Amino acid sequence: MFLIVQTIVTEWGKAARGGKAASMRSRVPEALPIPDAPEPVKAMCVYQQTAKYTHIPYNEPHLTSEVYPIRPAQRHQSGCVQIHVKADELTVTYVYGIYCAGAPQRSAFPKIMPVRAGKTARVVYNGRFGFANQWRYRKTAVNIILTEKVERSVFLSEPDHIMQDIAHLR
Repeated sequence: MFLIVQTIVTEWGKAARGGKAASMRSRVPEALPIPDAPEPVKAMCVYQQTAKYTHIPYNEPHLTSEVYPIRPAQRHQSGCVQIHVKADELTVTYVYGIYCAGAPQRSAFPKIMPVRAGKTARVVYNGRFGFANQWRYRKTAVNIILTEKVERSVFLSEPDHIMQDIAHLR
């Protein structure tokens, strides 16, 4: 089985908050095709893909991919999203944290979503991060599926489950 976790991160600065930059940013996809999918393996493993969009006009993301083994009942984390793998299902938990979701502060009460094998889930959250009077803004979309077969287009249709924590960013 594969646990496929795709994380799409869009980052921008204060100068790119409105106008044309905001319009371009709104067109950044929350899911991408899975590139160069690995061959099936006998042991359960995680296929982690991360795409970062950090520069206007947000055309080409910086992509990284890795494959590594995971034991049943093991947890995987991507930002504020924790994924607990069971034999044929996942428990997806979103836990707000200032270091992964930024400001403004929100409830730290966990949001939990069970997901059966073969079903897709998407968790979307955003935040504001600052240091030395320099604000950075970030939107993160984490797409998840536990599956026998890796299909390039698995995340391109509407997900079976969606969880959001979208804050108004000033």
